[in-house]
Amino acid sequence: ADLVHDLRTGLASAETATAVAPTMLGADGARDFLVIFQNNAEIRPTGGLPGSWAMVHAEDGRLRMEIQGSANDFPVTQTAVGLLTNEEIDVYGRVFGQYFHDAGFTPDFPRAAELWDAHWREQHPDRPLDGVLAVDPVALSYLLEATGPVEVGETTLTSGNVVEQVLNRPYLDLPVSQQDPYFQEVARSVFGAVTSNITSPIAFVEGVSRAAAEGRLLVASFDEQVESELAGTRVAGELAGDDGSTPHIDVGLSDLTGSKMSYYLRYDGEVDAVRCTDGAQTLTGALTLRQVIAPAEAAKLPDYVTGGGAYGTDPGSQYVMVRVYGPWGGSLDRLRIDGRDLKDLEVKEIDGRPVANVDILLSSRRDKLLTWQATTGEGQTGPGELTMTPSVVPGLDRHPFASAC
Repeated sequence: ADLVHDLRTGLASAETATAVAPTMLGADGARDFLVIFQNNAEIRPTGGLPGSWAMVHAEDGRLRMEIQGSANDFPVTQTAVGLLTNEEIDVYGRVFGQYFHDAGFTPDFPRAAELWDAHWREQHPDRPLDGVLAVDPVALSYLLEATGPVEVGETTLTSGNVVEQVLNRPYLDLPVSQQDPYFQEVARSVFGAVTSNITSPIAFVEGVSRAAAEGRLLVASFDEQVESELAGTRVAGELAGDDGSTPHIDVGLSDLTGSKMSYYLRYDGEVDAVRCTDGAQTLTGALTLRQVIAPAEAAKLPDYVTGGGAYGTDPGSQYVMVRVYGPWGGSLDRLRIDGRDLKDLEVKEIDGRPVANVDILLSSRRDKLLTWQATTGEGQTGPGELTMTPSVVPGLDRHPFASAC
């Protein structure tokens, strides 16, 4: 049964890939895509800070990286580049639409892609995009299993060291002025290996599949046909809406320290359905957060890693913004930190889902426990799903939970 299930999942993914790949690779005309390299060391709900990017040109099945840059290439706009809804302003603030860095404040990748595209059009009005893709260094580690080691300057990147070499060592070893050029060289080198030096096609397919399953490979296409094919798949990265009988809980994390301390952040979550009443379920959830480096030790790291206290957090500690999205049409009824009720908690709503924002300070290596209770919308009596922001640690970001009905 497990073998047949795995085969079914793999074939379904292959069917989607064969449906969209020719168009995206330029079989029907050239395509241009913005590729975002998400930095998990400064976490965002879509994965990480969009610190580095590239514009990739696809034509007749060939890929070419044409332009590279950093998030600083896109200036802060006085007004939101894309029209924000009142709900978005209420939940994410106007910075959501003003800063290229902050488009990933939402866990809904299609919406983040719209805002990145709007920033792109402000700077490159004569070169429209056909879509936005995002990938993180953990996903790159899976791809390097298919290409073998890649040389970047005097560093040899492998599947075993690329996460550390991209998310931590540059901030410890390189001057700030050399960091962006290094990241761009990494992107060029890995891109070149993936497009011309795959030693194991099977390992490559497995790596892409694993990255997609963990929410580390995200694709937003502006072609309506491709978009419809991708809808509902993991690579689309959509924030679930009304999904029939399936209740969804989503947890998005953002760094508030202005640092690269998320490299030392670890977290685990779970949700249980504990009761079924009148066609709705009562859910209980928990998120455990911890810092794996002692604050005294972390405080000795460069200011670029610790944030240097620029946003009010003592060097060595980190503030994490946690947003919990309750089930569509349901409610978030109670949130606690380490067993204490959160007072004056304001539950807001976005796209039909309740959302609560909790800021958590990690100032030691002790666990912080955030718990909540939620009620599903009417008719959501089936098994549910918890989705969390991918971290620097490999592993699935989606966790099913059984129904209480």
